[in-house]
Amino acid sequence: MDRHPTAQKILDEAVRMIDERGEAGVRIQDIQDACDVTAPSIYHFFGNRDGL
Repeated sequence: MDRHPTAQKILDEAVRMIDERGEAGVRIQDIQDACDVTAPSIYHFFGNRDGL
């Protein structure tokens, strides 16, 4: 099953940021700003921070 395009965009950006900054250096706000999505969208697709 293919991942929803928005979910894939969020995941790709989260991985990129974590690679650059480490997990502790990335906030949900950072991901939502980079992906131009709302925090509820992130939680909809991934449940919580650990789901990413």
